[in-house]
Amino acid sequence: MDVKIHKCFIASPGDTQEERKICDRVLAQINKTIGETFAFRVESLTWENDTRPAFGESSQGVINDQIGDKYDLFIGIMYKKFGTPTKNAGSGTEEEFNRAYDRLIKDGKLQIMF
Repeated sequence: MDVKIHKCFIASPGDTQEERKICDRVLAQINKTIGETFAFRVESLTWENDTRPAFGESSQGVINDQIGDKYDLFIGIMYKKFGTPTKNAGSGTEEEFNRAYDRLIKDGKLQIMF
């Protein structure tokens, strides 16, 4: 049986590390239960685990280039911090959300949860 892989990009500022870990635990539970039943997996995509050091115009630009549009789901998490401003937005999380939202408007295939 072929298993469909769905990538889930998790975007958040630095004060949400515990919530990011919770996302991975929830995805693991989904994969063990309904994922096995319906032959799909949801895998997290995060800058910490899925990008590498590289040269670029900015650190956020490097993340954007390496993450690209390789995800089906976007989860945004906020707590007390908004994050570090970037060249294009008030924070990296906002820039990541804006990119996801633009994609949603353009092709309608992305799911966004914030």
